[in-house]
Amino acid sequence: MRPYGVEEGVLKGADIYCRGSRQADFYVVLRGELQTFEQKQNGISVTVERYTEGHFTGELDLLNKRGTLLSCRAVRDSLLLRIERAALQRLLHDEPELCEVITQQWLWRRQDRIDASHSGVVAIGLSGQAESVRLRQFLVRNGYPHRFVDSGESVEAALLLEALNLSEHQLPALFLPDKRILLNPTNTELANELGLGDSVECDQLFDVAIVGAGPGGLAAALLASSSGLRTVVIEGNAPGGQAATSSRIENYLGFPAGLSGQELAQRAELQVQRFGARMLISRQVLELSRSGASHCLRMSDGESISATAVILACGARYRRLDVPLHEIMETSRVYYTATAFEAAQCGGHTVVVTGGGNSAGQAATHLARTAAHVHIVVRGTNLGVSMADYLVRRIDANPKITVHTNSSILSVVPKESRYLMEISGAQICFDSIFVLIGADPNTEWLPKDVEVDRKGYLVTGRGEWQDSSPYATSDEGVYAIGDVRSGSMKRVAAAVGEGSVVVADVQRFLESNSKVAANGATF
Repeated sequence: MRPYGVEEGVLKGADIYCRGSRQADFYVVLRGELQTFEQKQNGISVTVERYTEGHFTGELDLLNKRGTLLSCRAVRDSLLLRIERAALQRLLHDEPELCEVITQQWLWRRQDRIDASHSGVVAIGLSGQAESVRLRQFLVRNGYPHRFVDSGESVEAALLLEALNLSEHQLPALFLPDKRILLNPTNTELANELGLGDSVECDQLFDVAIVGAGPGGLAAALLASSSGLRTVVIEGNAPGGQAATSSRIENYLGFPAGLSGQELAQRAELQVQRFGARMLISRQVLELSRSGASHCLRMSDGESISATAVILACGARYRRLDVPLHEIMETSRVYYTATAFEAAQCGGHTVVVTGGGNSAGQAATHLARTAAHVHIVVRGTNLGVSMADYLVRRIDANPKITVHTNSSILSVVPKESRYLMEISGAQICFDSIFVLIGADPNTEWLPKDVEVDRKGYLVTGRGEWQDSSPYATSDEGVYAIGDVRSGSMKRVAAAVGEGSVVVADVQRFLESNSKVAANGATF
């Protein structure tokens, strides 16, 4: 590591970096000792980790411009090897053996922070409150340490809210380490306050902007950034897209025991940032327009970025049932994902899963581990029509799962503290419902002249400007991959493949543009 940094001596008690710093560097202890610590609300410092000779500092936040979660200081007079962030990026790129050691340790440290809620936020709310569920899902999917306290079960939390004169309608309340309180913030507001959102200079021109951080978008970002392209990824919620909501992916090459969508998203995000791609989290793109030779993307926070090429990997949005569930049920009882978080909320309950695809099958088998019973409601004659055979066999063998075929939901009415669902020929008394009936393309924000098929999916491969690319849309310099593309296979592996291949087409487009510009052409 020595060629990448400089030696620095520090005295006992010296601050190395403070919590929230976006400029903290990477340090290796050559002699002496450092400690990371968390400053509690009462002013007491709690030591989290100690680093002695040969140990190194930092975790995943060193790969982006997010604020650090902990502070660091010298316990004794120490000699350190300081590696600035730009040099750290080169080290991780050029030294694969060191990269493996460092990034694996960073992943473990982040998981430890999450498990112990070190230097995270404390959220107080009602466990059955829709906004509390929304906020907790956002923190879980973005891997941010936090602790949730149910004000309905904690006397101390209820007394604190009373002392602050906060009502239930203002919850959830988030208590930040710097003693500020956020009342029911939006996801974007929360991302900005916690430093989850990266920042970019408004006059910076990227080679390629990728809208959506699902498997396809992250694969494209990895190939683009590792090829030296200035790359930015814009994601409206959290990395991983719909794949991150999958409880277990078992048909992805290279993972014989399977892995959760959250794990896949976390590892992919780490790879992408290792090669220098910028990640803008919780930024919804509202408008795509052309500005000379580049494209302008206007985001929900009012900021805009420019890029010569754009890859649309914005996927699809979950489809809602025709039955007005939200008018009948508490919003927190209606779910559109079935990760470990949602499964924990439904422990010991009777749940309904509606849908007959792989997502519904994965959800049912996952929920059956904690739920009292799982009912699958499907319109078709059997599950094998649209569900993988291995999932069908697991469902058939599980006594905690009942399948209702040739059925549709006719009505849902409250019944004491639960709900009564009437389906074709039967009634089900249940606590929560998981709606997994497919999705609609996320394309309504695009210009009207971008060609879509009758279902709203982007038509590709017919653009006159570059008909050699199967991913080119009708808008010059704009490509589409993954679920949002008409005719694509809606699978994780397929999206990753398209994201990897499209980068070669983007590079050819950029090279062509450079040659035209060099000849003095105007746009």
